[in-house]
Amino acid sequence: MTTTHRKYRELFTGTERFSTGTRGRLERSVGRALLGYRGGFTSVQAAVRSATLELRVLGVGDADIVSILSGIVEAAGRSCGADRSSLMSGEPYWLAIQARVVKSAWGELGQPPAPMVDAGQLA
Repeated sequence: MTTTHRKYRELFTGTERFSTGTRGRLERSVGRALLGYRGGFTSVQAAVRSATLELRVLGVGDADIVSILSGIVEAAGRSCGADRSSLMSGEPYWLAIQARVVKSAWGELGQPPAPMVDAGQLA
């Protein structure tokens, strides 16, 4: 039996649907970003590109793809403590990472980003 070491395993849920390579790339790049490591957003973009392609092949709709990736970032951000407020914006730190992932996913899907609806507007 082969076991793989996943450094960021405890942060992520919902990544089992991806291939081993895409899952590792997604967990590693998003995990590093959430934990505050400096580094290129290009690794996050590459992971989003792979994940988007795999989800599209599975027949998942564009809005659902963005929702899945967004949810993965949110869950990981909350589990690793990236829900602390940014000193600059006052928002949880993971929101900035999530916004970059969503923007990248919409770019990969070839569509403009969907307008974000504020929860206060729904009431």
